[in-house]
Amino acid sequence: MFLLLVILSTAFSEATPGVDPCQDYVELDEAWRKTSFSSSYYAQETGMTLDWFRVTGDAGNKVANTCPSQSYCGVYYPMWMLGDHPTAAEGIVKHTLCSRISSSYCCHTPGESSNVKGDVIYVKKCPGGYYVYRVPNLKFAWTYRAVCSVKDSSDPCLDSNCTYGCVNNNGKYECTCPPDMVKSGDNCGQLH
Repeated sequence: MFLLLVILSTAFSEATPGVDPCQDYVELDEAWRKTSFSSSYYAQETGMTLDWFRVTGDAGNKVANTCPSQSYCGVYYPMWMLGDHPTAAEGIVKHTLCSRISSSYCCHTPGESSNVKGDVIYVKKCPGGYYVYRVPNLKFAWTYRAVCSVKDSSDPCLDSNCTYGCVNNNGKYECTCPPDMVKSGDNCGQLH
């Protein structure tokens, strides 16, 4: 019985932290994370913890989900998400986190013999229209690796600070509120 509880507790904590990840996340905003960034200087990943994170500012607004070129994203071994970004209705989705380790090989997947096999990334689309991510643990150190990002301009809600909802209003984001709240700028307040 104890072993079952430990297993269930571990599985639950990896996918579902105790707080809402859409309200409690770390922002990763460094320009070197973008798939278009190339340099002979390699950054060291410092933003990744067990916390949820959001890609913002100069880094763009999403984790890359296509294979970047080697030595891009400010690191020698760029990491990217193998899978599509989910809808809000799908909740938290688990994908493989790939590491590009050579110019001819784009992704080590969990079934392969590799130091980086089995890396996963969780992703959630928040009600505000943006995504948050979590890498619960890596099978290999962060040295020379970092998560790559992109700027997706097709949806302005990806850059919003909306809490409850977001709509694309002629190329600009507009925050929305639940029926029991009133809108005040980009925030929602209680009805009096």
